Amino acid sequence: MKYLILLVVLAACSTTPKPSALSQKICHDLNQGKNFVYQPHYSDHFQKSLPVEQMATLFGQVKDEYGTCQEVIDFKRTASSDKFSTKHSSGKVLDFTIVDSDSIATGLWLHGERSKPISYESFEMAKKDFEEYQKGSLLIIENNKVLIELNSTKRTALGSIFKLFVLDALLEKIQKKKAHWGDNLSISRFNKSLPSGTMQNEEEGKSFELREYAKKMIAISDNTATDHLIDFVGKPRIEKRIKYRGLSNTFGWSRPFLTTMELFKIRATFSPVDYKNYAGTTRTNRMLMLQKLPRSDDKKFLEDINSWQQPRGIFDAEWFSTPQEICLLLQKLDKEVDPELNEILGSNVPFVEKDKYIKSFYKGGSEPGLVQMAYLLKSKDKAICLYAGAADLSAPVDEAVFFERVKGVLKLL
Repeated sequence: MKYLILLVVLAACSTTPKPSALSQKICHDLNQGKNFVYQPHYSDHFQKSLPVEQMATLFGQVKDEYGTCQEVIDFKRTASSDKFSTKHSSGKVLDFTIVDSDSIATGLWLHGERSKPISYESFEMAKKDFEEYQKGSLLIIENNKVLIELNSTKRTALGSIFKLFVLDALLEKIQKKKAHWGDNLSISRFNKSLPSGTMQNEEEGKSFELREYAKKMIAISDNTATDHLIDFVGKPRIEKRIKYRGLSNTFGWSRPFLTTMELFKIRATFSPVDYKNYAGTTRTNRMLMLQKLPRSDDKKFLEDINSWQQPRGIFDAEWFSTPQEICLLLQKLDKEVDPELNEILGSNVPFVEKDKYIKSFYKGGSEPGLVQMAYLLKSKDKAICLYAGAADLSAPVDEAVFFERVKGVLKLL
């Protein structure tokens, strides 16, 4: 059984790593089943858009098929919505997306039952699954030998994988003794961004060590931490570092280097013509277009960003590279002798058995229509780079299925 509720998205949200009060209320509401009645935590617009009888029928079907909701798991907040899952007495898990405006639901998606585990007998079997995506990519390099590849030299949007470039430029500054991991950097309202992350909630002027910004940027993909480090290192220095690393395609495609807030503003305001113009013009003209973006506190921008639920301009304005060049960068970072760097890059490595590798690096990225994941995994006799990606210009990628496919690939390594 699969359901989809689509309602107008009206308001912005903040981030927390724990299940929100609203997501827990949704769990409670599911247990009302066919006796569901609207409560104040649903907006007036929501209630007018979806009659209570329809909600009661839907929740009744869920309760009958899956049993009572026992808990909320896997909660994740992004700039435009919250994603979470509910675990039921049947043992099954349902995936949701909800828009939370000050603990009021303004939009809700029930995506259905979580995908079942996927197993592959060979890399070729895995490749066939990734070929199903409109723009899929897969690259596995073991001890400098390519085991399987799909579109590994083709241009792809990165999502938050781009934050590796910021980390690498920060590393260079530290190596040149122009900064230290323990140096303090103050929160500035001019460098605050939208979630994911938590640092947007910090008071202006509060100081954190550079290592804290870097850890949050990589471990929880904190956008405000990222934009502070971009400002600290400088966009030109990041671009030069990309070129120095030999990432020629990345260097050519990703200028000017965007902040996360600039991308949010682009997604909120660009028309199809704007995207076409941005993609087809020079670095200088792109910078002029960026100067015309709205202020971060602009009310219309904050409203418009919440309508970003479908793919927008993924291959026109983003951060771009190839799976091959990202693997090259991870291999170069692996050669750096810096315990802080190793700790940061290994701070959040999903789906990997903790004791299977002596070193694990990871960074992933996503936006509507895009999911990308990059790993570097080392054991005593193997050094592996895995890059897996999916993009769809017409609809969001089903992350649950994508993750199961990645897990299936990891089992082969």
